[in-house]
Amino acid sequence: MSSSVAFTLEPYRKGTSFNDWFTRMKYLFRVNKIKDEEKMAYFITMSGPVIFAEIKLLYPTGDFEKAALDDIVNKLKNRLDKTDPDLVQRYKFSTRVQNPDETTEDFILNLKLQAEFCGFENFKEVAILDRLIAGIKDKNLRQRLLSEDKLSLANAEKIVTTWEVARANSGATDHANFGQHGMVAAVNDRANTIQGTAGRKLSQVYNWSMKYQGVGGNASGHNNRGPVKSRLGFSPQLNRGGRMAEASNFQSPDGQRRGYRQWPRPDYSNITCNFCGIKGHIRKKCFKLKNLNRDAVNLVDSYRPGPSAH
Repeated sequence: MSSSVAFTLEPYRKGTSFNDWFTRMKYLFRVNKIKDEEKMAYFITMSGPVIFAEIKLLYPTGDFEKAALDDIVNKLKNRLDKTDPDLVQRYKFSTRVQNPDETTEDFILNLKLQAEFCGFENFKEVAILDRLIAGIKDKNLRQRLLSEDKLSLANAEKIVTTWEVARANSGATDHANFGQHGMVAAVNDRANTIQGTAGRKLSQVYNWSMKYQGVGGNASGHNNRGPVKSRLGFSPQLNRGGRMAEASNFQSPDGQRRGYRQWPRPDYSNITCNFCGIKGHIRKKCFKLKNLNRDAVNLVDSYRPGPSAH
């Protein structure tokens, strides 16, 4: 290419719109002031290998140089930009709904683009407005649009824009003001919607845990959480004598409770066993008595049957 070319254009990529690409090429001809007799050479050179291969298929005898540029472009449009009939386009338009990850503004723009291929003519704006109301996912916004008297497409776009800006700002404000107290209220509201004992127990457990974490029930602000089972609503276990273990009033220097009191182990150092006569244990803990009462072991190589104790 000559050095007089001020701008360039990337080659055509297969799968993209040829009409869009050639529209950009026409602006390239204008800005670089390309003469009509030179446009064919620029087109063949800058279009890339994909377009050149398609031209050779359209003109197998190799006489494409004798053809006009407009004829080559029209054949390439019919080959590379195949469009569905109007009936299929209208079916796609009528079944179009807003995607979960698609904003309402993008949904309107996609509807407008799809409507260009449906042949609506003067009915186009009405069709877009009807599809917009039927296809949006926000029910509150749909109700807002339906409440308008003599709603037009332009007014609907203004309402959608204002609605999304307000929702984005209110969402950020609610998120900033939503703290731990808001979490407690949300869980309580959720628990009220659950039927039966499960909902009430969920609220009790969560409020109990929040109380020990210093939310709403601990004015001093200390995080005296206590044992895990007590925070989950379980009662203390009973000791072997059937009595409930009393909570210890002892606190460590840092102010934390150490849980429930540990029962002391009995002291048998001054007690004599009434079975073996040895001092230091009782009959219930005597090893000699346990060894005497346990089952005898049969030896495999014994020459006579019977327990080995005989």
